[in-house]
Amino acid sequence: MICEGGSSKETGDRCEESRDDRDNYVHTPMVQKSSTEERNTTQPTGEFSSAAVPIKNFDEMLGEILDVIPDANEQDVRKKLLATSSVEETLDWMLEQQNTIYQNSVMLKDLDPSEALETFRQATIMKLPYQTIRINRDSPHFIREVFKLFKKGIDVKKAPDVEFEGEDGMDASGLTREYLYLLMSKIRGGDGTTVLFEGQPGHLSPLYDVDCLDSGFYFFVGQALAQSFLHGGYPFVGMSQAVAHYIITDDIDESIPFLAVEDIPDPEVRDVLKKIARASKDEDFQNLNADEGVSNLLIQCGFVNKLLNKQNSQQACQRVLVHQVLMYKKDPIQEIRRGLQTASITSFLKDHPALWKTIFATAADVKLQSDLVVRSLKCDPSVGELNEQQETILNWCKEYVGNLPSDTESDSSTIEKFVQFVFGEPTMPPQPVYVKFNRPGKSLPDADACTGTISLPIDHKMKKDFTKSLDIVLNFQHKGFGRC
Repeated sequence: MICEGGSSKETGDRCEESRDDRDNYVHTPMVQKSSTEERNTTQPTGEFSSAAVPIKNFDEMLGEILDVIPDANEQDVRKKLLATSSVEETLDWMLEQQNTIYQNSVMLKDLDPSEALETFRQATIMKLPYQTIRINRDSPHFIREVFKLFKKGIDVKKAPDVEFEGEDGMDASGLTREYLYLLMSKIRGGDGTTVLFEGQPGHLSPLYDVDCLDSGFYFFVGQALAQSFLHGGYPFVGMSQAVAHYIITDDIDESIPFLAVEDIPDPEVRDVLKKIARASKDEDFQNLNADEGVSNLLIQCGFVNKLLNKQNSQQACQRVLVHQVLMYKKDPIQEIRRGLQTASITSFLKDHPALWKTIFATAADVKLQSDLVVRSLKCDPSVGELNEQQETILNWCKEYVGNLPSDTESDSSTIEKFVQFVFGEPTMPPQPVYVKFNRPGKSLPDADACTGTISLPIDHKMKKDFTKSLDIVLNFQHKGFGRC
């Protein structure tokens, strides 16, 4: 449906040409990892030879550098160390890089948030060469397949050039937007085989999974967030505010005011917390202190050598909240933060709190309003003066879009599906929705996600037939393309 190229029985061509599949996922030479893999990071990229550094000393040298500069981008450190074989030269280079980052951050502080974001992206993104990312959107192991690409050496700073297996099309931004939306959605909600987050919508937090930690999955989550943030992709929607604050600031104390009972994924623990908060009589506290489950929970959270009473019940509740949401999940949170720092994103965001919603958004931040989408509908300049039939079709389209409900979970036509059909993701970029008209004989609307253009069929004489054609594409073609 959405994209820039390809064809189907009804939709026709959407771009100038298709490309042959490429043999390699990522056009970056690989370097073999050293035998010790304690840090579970991506492999270094670039044309280096592992022979430049004795394998037996490499991890020791790497660890020495990271002890001095713990927030350094480990992938960059590996590259430089492989090239120089010298701890001293690598440290000098890293310190110079940090000084440049500091000077840039000072400069960006003086800019308004939107200008600072644009400047940061321009300074960070490597526009050439493009980096091919070839992925099967329907894979039941979507997350693992993407993370394999990260492990092979995807550089989040490089502009993506996305190909979906089994689909023709040329990525001129539309496929990238769809890939990033799909990636954020799968990471947030799981792909059927891999689950990384738990909790209620708006209160999500990373699942503590030893296997995922050992495999570096949460580091790759951070890299995926960095990639989407840098290239204007969809945000992670529904993260706990306290967890998001902790990821960005690396400060538990600053994150505590944002904690909520709903941030605790376990409903039984939430119920215990509510009982403690409601307790007011001596009898209430006696019953709580006699409850072995309550006592074990409090001990686990560091509330020890004391009995619950009216004076310390609030402190006990905070201990449970901090432990369950932040301390217990410190390892995956730190790994996510480390992945984000491969592009210095947490350092940048700490200075610009107004931009946090561009990476950790609430449902309200991404909610679409039909009337605003209607106002964004503009005839493409190439159309010229409209004839009577085109004018009628355009008015039908505006009426249809204006009546669409906002519902991200609905199986019916929604405003989110309309915008995703046109742009590749259910969020409105700061540009109009351009309207063109199909040639006679095409009964379904078509879309070009690169330019944000929808081509409407002009053969329908009845509004109900036109409405049906839009319902068909929104329900069956709002993702991917070439689908009927």
